[in-house]
Amino acid sequence: MMKSKSSKAHHWIATYVGSYVDASQLPADQRPTVAVIGRSNVGKSSFINALCNQKGLARISANPGKTQTLNYYIVDQQFYLVDMPGYGFAKVSKELRGKWTDMTNKFLSGCDNLVSVIILVDANISPQDLDLEFINWCGEQGIPFVIVRTKCDRTKPLKLQALEDEFSQKLLESWEELPPILRHSAVKLTGNQEVRSLIEDMCK
Repeated sequence: MMKSKSSKAHHWIATYVGSYVDASQLPADQRPTVAVIGRSNVGKSSFINALCNQKGLARISANPGKTQTLNYYIVDQQFYLVDMPGYGFAKVSKELRGKWTDMTNKFLSGCDNLVSVIILVDANISPQDLDLEFINWCGEQGIPFVIVRTKCDRTKPLKLQALEDEFSQKLLESWEELPPILRHSAVKLTGNQEVRSLIEDMCK
């Protein structure tokens, strides 16, 4: 009897490695690294927990801006996932936001084994300037990235598609062609295997 696709899905084994505030502290080995970033409260921790099938792996907070460090997780002893501080309306001082921005820029520009950045964008709202600015910055810096539209279970399909079309049109004002865009739901696990497969391919 043939097995279903779901029975063939590989479940990641992920382990927390450490939290860092300076590039000099990062793991020294050259495993491929995938960074996860987005506006504050876009669902980074829920996204990572869903990918790794471990609810408590990355801590989830109702307070935007809870992630204040580069949080490293090793997956299958093969590659790193990095949970980065969110950008946007974090309830922290201007000085601390400046430090986060500096840390983020240095990490993304200087990490030699960075294979891609996963930029999380809320699928339920109109295009946000902060997201578009960060996407364009990655393009200017030559940093490879993938866009994942999160929380896609919260909006009806027609509205969801209309918002995605609006987002794509905004991107095309600055880009000749669209970068990869996927949908994801940490609740219903929509797109979970697609994102995993993409990450695994990038880290080969």
